[in-house]
Amino acid sequence: MSRPKSEFDRLIGNAPMRKEKRSKLYSLKIAVAGEYADSLPLVIGAAVLLSFGAYNLAISPWSVGPTLRHWLAAPNCSAARAMMLDEARRGQPGYYNRHDKDRDGIACERYPGY
Repeated sequence: MSRPKSEFDRLIGNAPMRKEKRSKLYSLKIAVAGEYADSLPLVIGAAVLLSFGAYNLAISPWSVGPTLRHWLAAPNCSAARAMMLDEARRGQPGYYNRHDKDRDGIACERYPGY
């Protein structure tokens, strides 16, 4: 009884190869396409995001706490209020141009224009 062929076996099974070349391909299959092969793009993406986040934390003008709150306040004014960063002035954590509707330098104002 023969075992069912994997996609890798089907791709290289019919190709004429020397024995040593085939063993290198099988060792590559074991090394790369092991148990966690499906999560490899996720791991690479997470590593890129973590390095990007660490870089931005390092160059931020604020300490870690306000910087993280600033990032979490980015989606909208409700998120800024949840992070207690509502009515942020230009240059402060929590200020985004898209949150400043009347362009007076104060984001997420409770009473705009006053």
